[in-house]
Amino acid sequence: MVSYNGGVKQIGIRELNQHASRVIDRVRNGEVIEVTDRGTPVARVVPITDTPGLLGRLVQEGRALPPEARGTIPIPVAAGDTARSASDEVAEARLKERW
Repeated sequence: MVSYNGGVKQIGIRELNQHASRVIDRVRNGEVIEVTDRGTPVARVVPITDTPGLLGRLVQEGRALPPEARGTIPIPVAAGDTARSASDEVAEARLKERW
């Protein structure tokens, strides 16, 4: 028994268990189905689409540029003497400023 709630098809858990392959076929064809437990919606079965995410939509609209680099982000080159701590560097810089 499939009922409608604002255009969304609803099906009970028991019927879903008995006719899972039929329900999946309907979802595969684009339908959205809510699963109910004693008349209360508890889940929604929706088709998987290849719609782009937020960045993809912004790129399509011309509001963003796609990333130029692919892969992992490179580790930045170490600056200064790696044997000294940053606090030592700051302390030395402050001493030089005072005189």
